[in-house]
Amino acid sequence: MSVMSSVRPARLFRTESFRLTILLAGLFVGAVLLLTTAMFLVTESALNTDFITSVRGNIGAVDEAYRNEGLPEAIEIVLQLTAGPGNDYYLLQDASGARLAGNLPAMTPVFALSTVPPPPDVPDPRSHMVLGEGKTLPDGSYLFVGADSHQLLEARRHILIALIVITTLTIAVALAGGTLLSAGALRRTDAIIEVCRAIAAEDWNRRIAVSSAGTESDLLAATINKMLDKLTALMENVRQVSTEIAHDLRMPLTHMRQRLERAQMEARTPAEYAQVMERALADSDNLLSIFSALLSLAQIEAGIGSKAGPVDLTGLLEQLAETYRPVAEDHGHTLSTDLAPGVTIAGDRTLLMQMFTNLIENAIRHCPRGAKIDVRLAKQGEHIAAEVADTGPGIPQAEHDRIFQRFSRAEANRPATGHGLGLALVAAIAKRHGIGITLGDNAPGLVVRLSPFRPA
Repeated sequence: MSVMSSVRPARLFRTESFRLTILLAGLFVGAVLLLTTAMFLVTESALNTDFITSVRGNIGAVDEAYRNEGLPEAIEIVLQLTAGPGNDYYLLQDASGARLAGNLPAMTPVFALSTVPPPPDVPDPRSHMVLGEGKTLPDGSYLFVGADSHQLLEARRHILIALIVITTLTIAVALAGGTLLSAGALRRTDAIIEVCRAIAAEDWNRRIAVSSAGTESDLLAATINKMLDKLTALMENVRQVSTEIAHDLRMPLTHMRQRLERAQMEARTPAEYAQVMERALADSDNLLSIFSALLSLAQIEAGIGSKAGPVDLTGLLEQLAETYRPVAEDHGHTLSTDLAPGVTIAGDRTLLMQMFTNLIENAIRHCPRGAKIDVRLAKQGEHIAAEVADTGPGIPQAEHDRIFQRFSRAEANRPATGHGLGLALVAAIAKRHGIGITLGDNAPGLVVRLSPFRPA
């Protein structure tokens, strides 16, 4: 398929690349015109200079002969110069205007560089005018020496033809190049438009082809593809969140409705109504906590209310350990710390406290009695890393990637309390601070590694 058959000319000529090509072509044609005009002027000047030099040299030869041996010698020189073939013309006439020698008819004397008609026997006299100069000799005789101007006219004509040819070729090449460049740009644009339309039609798997040339079009296509990958992931996340919300909220809402219906049908005493209301309030609090966590997660991801500043991470973790050590002991666990002293980082203290709180609470909630929970903070040069480790059941390797998603819980912990948003909040806070999260085997148990933190 040809370029023009795949791209309509009307669209082609409206493209920015075509207009830019035409502009550059115009500038190039202007430059060529200036260069060729300068070449024409220089060449014509050189030809004129050579021509005048030759004419004046011949005038000097006849004049020297006249000065040395008189008029007869001058006549002899003119006869010799006009005896052979050539394009030079001579006229020697006396003071009365009678021709003495030469191949031009008698004429009215002219002195500056002038053009005179050629002899009558010359064909096409307009193209063979004689260009020359005249001089009066001491005895009143008149000498005119000239040459056929056809050579100058031919040189001028050839230069003009070259100028026209070069200009025409330049315009043709510019138009062809502009057409090809514009057609290529339109094909790339059409490909992007086609993919965007497919995405708008919910075909989320379409992507723009990226070549190995590494051009700006490839960079744009790769950037758009990354954006589409992100949008696809977000849409998939929305679908997953919708499914998880339906799964996680349907059961407590169903139980609440059933208890309220049962109370409406069966409860007879204030105590029975109070018990039902208490359970309904507990269910409502659970639902509100889920929506509150979702709101917090959205605010964290959007950066709303985030306040960055220096944070004493060592002091923050010591405070959390002191707060949760009694809670861990109530669950039969041991909470210990191994913290590098004086570690200060850049971040939001409230969000960082929530991140470590969720990790510690997660370990306390899901570990069996007798587990050991360790909170560690290490610093090597500028590299700062923190860990929350436990000796609980851990998380299977296959679930590491999805455990930080909304409403995601390890299958072993599905029946446990909680709404599956704690680790999603951890991931959002870590991403907000540029902190990476990796899960490892604590042999036994789980270790959550957080690094690197930005020093304050």
